[in-house]
Amino acid sequence: MPTGVQLGPLRLPNRYFLAPLAGVSDWPFRLLCREMGAAIAHTEMISSHGLVNGGDQTLSYLERPMEERPFAIQVFGHDPDVLAQGARIAVDRYGPIDAVDINMGCPVKKVCCHGAGAALLRDPLLVERTVRKVVEAVSPLPVTVKLRAGWDEEHRNALEIALACEQGGALAVGLHPRTRAQMYRGRADWDLIRRTKEAVHIAVWGSGDLFSAQSALRMLRETGADAARIARGACGYPWIFRELLALERGETAPEVTLEEWRETILRHLRMAIEDKQGKHRLHRPEGAPRPRAYRDNGGHVQRSWPRCARCASTSSGTPEAAAAASPSAGWRPSCTPTRT
Repeated sequence: MPTGVQLGPLRLPNRYFLAPLAGVSDWPFRLLCREMGAAIAHTEMISSHGLVNGGDQTLSYLERPMEERPFAIQVFGHDPDVLAQGARIAVDRYGPIDAVDINMGCPVKKVCCHGAGAALLRDPLLVERTVRKVVEAVSPLPVTVKLRAGWDEEHRNALEIALACEQGGALAVGLHPRTRAQMYRGRADWDLIRRTKEAVHIAVWGSGDLFSAQSALRMLRETGADAARIARGACGYPWIFRELLALERGETAPEVTLEEWRETILRHLRMAIEDKQGKHRLHRPEGAPRPRAYRDNGGHVQRSWPRCARCASTSSGTPEAAAAASPSAGWRPSCTPTRT
């Protein structure tokens, strides 16, 4: 039988989670993964400053069917007080929320240059203070932290950071064992997951290079991690969770048929359209920025550019046709192909 995981007051049915994925883990994709067996699926990372200021795009990350439970969010930022305030606002105004994760692993420049994401790894004292502030703000909800191996090869301090998270009150850390400098290059250092698990008394969720059910199970065996946090391995293949549960039961997962691929893709597309049309739109606070209305055809307006008299005289009315009709004249700089 699948091994359950205790996360504070939450009892998760298995140890296979969908990791927060910017631009990917919106509610339609989370729903697909949950149906395939993922025990919990976090939102995309949500700006704590956006939560405090009520930004429309920020609040869209919290939109979901109300029956999605447990509902877990991930917040990011560089200021411990703003992170705590943003998390509290999410819990109070946009609940029910069951768990909060803090992003200290995003390697993207536009996040790190503001001191958020993986940039926090450079200051263990700030990490502890940040975690403590968020824990106090959202208590009794469980707080977890996403980490990387460190900032770069000279500063591989995941063990120190994990201990700081534990001292701050986090119940688990999710470790992607690559440095920020590596981004997604090279191989994930699963041995670092093992050493981190041995160094702390809280749960450790492993990730990195889990592109198949077999690799996720191998990571769990080799590291002793409490759970596998599937990220890129689920992109385009939510069936990885179904396969994991089948393998843990000692069964063979059913093969994904062409018809199932087709139906899942079309269903995902339909739900994505519903999402953009605001099917589960949250109420915005007074004074919040006005949202952009849904636009047919993605807002693209079809129009034709004016044509010169010479182009218009040809049967198709294009510069190509005019040049073919009179090769010696060629195209004139003013001739512009018809555009839409």
